[in-house]
Amino acid sequence: MNFQNLQNIEDYTAYLDYAFSNAKKRIQILKNKRIKSKDSDAKLRHSKYLEIERVKEATKHLTSKLDSIHKKFPQLDDLPEFYLKLAKLTIDYDETKKALGAVKWASFQSKNIRNNTVPEIKKAKTNSHLQKVQKQFYGRISSIVRQIKSSFTALEKTRKQMKAWPDIKTEIRTIAIAGYPNVGKSSLLKTLTGTNPEVKAYAFTTKRLNVGYMYVEPKEFQIIDTPGTFDRDVEKMNDIEKQASLVLELLAEKIIYVFDPSESCGYEINKQISLLKRVRNKFNKPIIVVCNKIDIQNDISLIKEKDIIAISATEKKGIDELKKRIWKKTI
Repeated sequence: MNFQNLQNIEDYTAYLDYAFSNAKKRIQILKNKRIKSKDSDAKLRHSKYLEIERVKEATKHLTSKLDSIHKKFPQLDDLPEFYLKLAKLTIDYDETKKALGAVKWASFQSKNIRNNTVPEIKKAKTNSHLQKVQKQFYGRISSIVRQIKSSFTALEKTRKQMKAWPDIKTEIRTIAIAGYPNVGKSSLLKTLTGTNPEVKAYAFTTKRLNVGYMYVEPKEFQIIDTPGTFDRDVEKMNDIEKQASLVLELLAEKIIYVFDPSESCGYEINKQISLLKRVRNKFNKPIIVVCNKIDIQNDISLIKEKDIIAISATEKKGIDELKKRIWKKTI
């Protein structure tokens, strides 16, 4: 799902200005078609017609904006499980739901005000009465929208947070890559999928999950490079670590765990082994263990794991064997 294109949520005054300015333009056009009759009753009828059109036009433009917000903003309860849990971890879930409900309420109330105002206009006996009804209409509409001004602020805050969510296909088979920073996870992702991930040379600076797609006939796999060492409760993780943890918990069929036997990543083998144990215990998923950077260090004897695949992601050594293992274990 992609949350990059959610529409901006404006300040409440922007929606009132939009509605009232469009109503004014509409009335200006209609006023140019002046009636020629000098009869006072005819003039009053024409004035009533203009005011009814003003009310309808203002309401139409206001409610179209409000309905668009409610319709296009993600309905939280309908999100796939991954995004639903991500929402509860990274945004104010209850406040966002309440804000969406408030926007829907404001649209409904605005239509009620229109429906109640039109009969009042029709019953008006004088132009001064019409002006009074018009003023009351604008006041009631403005009051309704002003009442939910904090809801617009809350939704814009949520939109900005959602914009940072990863674009992940929750419906296809997923493999996660785990391991310490700089062991070659991003290089492996690139080799497997052709994706050019964001690569940093220092720990925990990834701004987003890196995602790519691999075809091993006849299957398509989503490969996700996940940062983090998973050594603290999810509530204490930063947003990227939370995303990674949820990928491993909810989406990954299995995990490729990457060792760097050269220790050029900055982490000793014992620490890398400890992280593997944490990942295995925390997520309880099948794990394919690979030793990367065999072009630098081909001694993997310190890693006491069965069925290790020795690879060099940069030189593409052992990649075909890894692809076969992925395919065989996900049939």
